Amino acid sequence: MPLVDFHIPLALPEPPRDTVRRTTAHGLDWLRSFGLLHATPRAAAYYEAMQLGWVATAYCPGAAAHDLDVMTEVMCWTWAVDDFFDGPAGQDVSLAREAERALAAVTLRPPGPAPAGSTPLTHATAGLWAHLTDGMSPAFVRRVSANWRDYFRAHVGEALARTRTAPPDLAGYLALRRASVAMHLFIDPTERVHREEVPAAFFHSPHVQRLRRLITDIVGWFNDVHSLEHECAHGDLANLVLVLEHHTGRSRAQAIAQAHRMVAAAVREFLRTADRAAAQCRRPGHDRPDACLRYLDTLGRVLAATHEWSLRTIRYRGRPATPTDGATAALRPRYALAFEPGTGDR
Repeated sequence: MPLVDFHIPLALPEPPRDTVRRTTAHGLDWLRSFGLLHATPRAAAYYEAMQLGWVATAYCPGAAAHDLDVMTEVMCWTWAVDDFFDGPAGQDVSLAREAERALAAVTLRPPGPAPAGSTPLTHATAGLWAHLTDGMSPAFVRRVSANWRDYFRAHVGEALARTRTAPPDLAGYLALRRASVAMHLFIDPTERVHREEVPAAFFHSPHVQRLRRLITDIVGWFNDVHSLEHECAHGDLANLVLVLEHHTGRSRAQAIAQAHRMVAAAVREFLRTADRAAAQCRRPGHDRPDACLRYLDTLGRVLAATHEWSLRTIRYRGRPATPTDGATAALRPRYALAFEPGTGDR
């Protein structure tokens, strides 16, 4: 179906082309270094059309190159993990659980290389985890570890959902989608990239927590509209449009229109909440107001850039019609199979 511009009224300067080219090249080298992308011109062209370097740069303008590389690696890694769970692991609950345990274990060990015999994806996860947590506080590491583990568990939940014959109810859908959409995994690294952790009291304030939840919902909902055809072909029923269709009796067009209204309402709430949070920062005696205001700017930029990326990327165009379609399989190794029981990667 045609992509829908959901209109996110937030300014988003175009990132510098030279920086985008550099981050794009770094991401390509990073994926290949772990064996997560074939070393072929076709695979490289597909990766470049994903525009992961563009969105990483848009998230963190002005960041030093070696720090911006962290965000690029996060974007590339998340793509690899999503594709992994789109493959055999997404159709086999036991394989999904095996992978979830192996990947989650990385965040519970001291940063360093993965154990010998680990899969390429686990080695990549360990490399990124060490890079992401370098120099960060124990509180930041604990928070990010919890978000990553929620994300891995959500993929198991999605594999379970594919075994069912009807979409979950709205509450069940929201619980699963808020973890699987991975927005916390993109927001958290901005603190590492800018070497500026948010004061704990501000981070845990109701306004900031609401903003993070709203970003997650907005992105999850417009992503569900953009990826609807692909998810229908793969038997993914945990999609907002399908949930609304099934549980409210709406037609497909009516369900998409309702999703559009939900996004618009959430965007309006995001803007109101961001204004309130900014006003809170400007009150006398607020802890590190400039850092908190910069964080609020980052939240808005992440939301706007993610929406713009969804309209630019090949991710929602030309996807395989079925899980066994070879249209993209030749672009990356079948690293999913390395998680079969007995590999020693637990």
